[in-house]
Amino acid sequence: MSKPVIGVTQFKQEGKNISLKAEKSFFEPNGLGRQLNPVIGASVLLPDAAQQGEVSTQTLAGLDQITYVLQGQLDVQDASQQAWQAKAGDVLLSSAGQGATYQQQVQASTEFMRFWLNVPAAYKQEEASAQLLPKADIPEISLLDGQAKVRVIAGAYDEVQGPLETATAVNLWEVTLAKGQEL
Repeated sequence: MSKPVIGVTQFKQEGKNISLKAEKSFFEPNGLGRQLNPVIGASVLLPDAAQQGEVSTQTLAGLDQITYVLQGQLDVQDASQQAWQAKAGDVLLSSAGQGATYQQQVQASTEFMRFWLNVPAAYKQEEASAQLLPKADIPEISLLDGQAKVRVIAGAYDEVQGPLETATAVNLWEVTLAKGQEL
């Protein structure tokens, strides 16, 4: 099944409404995020864009934040001193509920993608929580005689269910294709 690309977005300005100065925003809630609800924001941190050991503090409320670490390592700690270490291939879901403050520190050559999801009103008043999903727990499907693979992070692809539990139903997949292949 081929799907057409219906739009492409470019990075917005650095450092606005995001946590690390080097993190670049694809879109934010007041623009394209309004049209793409429940995904209200997305950003990326490219390798070597942040200084090793750079620490930032982020306060969230009423949303889920999904961070998918592509390479390197991201260390995250909440206000209660609970800590998570997300490495390449891992996914960290931070459910902010009524509010949470996180401190994060990037290690050398860290690269990640981050998505913010709007959550139903009933979930906006819950206690904050986090879920670390290790790379080994993410199912992978081989397609096209091994020329493509799909890692199912959240939602479902065909009959395979992703293990990430989000308050808002979303499909989040990593799709890798060999050069010249289509899905």
